[in-house]
Amino acid sequence: MIRHRVWLSLGCARRGVPAARSYHGWLDAAARATRARKPLEVSLRLCGPEEAKALNRDFRHKDYAPNVLSFPADPVRGATTRFLGDIAICADVAANEAAAQGKRLRDHHAHLFIHGV
Repeated sequence: MIRHRVWLSLGCARRGVPAARSYHGWLDAAARATRARKPLEVSLRLCGPEEAKALNRDFRHKDYAPNVLSFPADPVRGATTRFLGDIAICADVAANEAAAQGKRLRDHHAHLFIHGV
C-alpha cells in the first residue's frame, strides 16, 4: 500500500476545521483517481483571511482573501515520493462559502483541498 502524506499547519482557529485524517483520506482518494505510482505529499496551510489575502497579493497580485491557493512544486528526478506543492485554504472564507451555499463545511473543505491538489 502506498503511503501518502499531508503536512498540515494551522494558522487559524481549529474550530470547524476537519481533522487531519480527513485531508489524508482525500489525498488518498485523489491518488487512486489519478493512479499515482509514487507516494504523494502535499503541504497544507489552514489560515485566516489576513494571511490568505497576503499570499494572494504577494503571489497573484490580487487584493482579497481567496478560498484556496495552490503552489505546485517541480518534480524531483529520482525522488521516492512526489511532493505536489503547497496549498493554503482560508478557513473563514471556506466557512462563509459553505454557509452561503448550504453545504456542510467538511464537504466544502474536501472540494477545496481536492481542487488545490
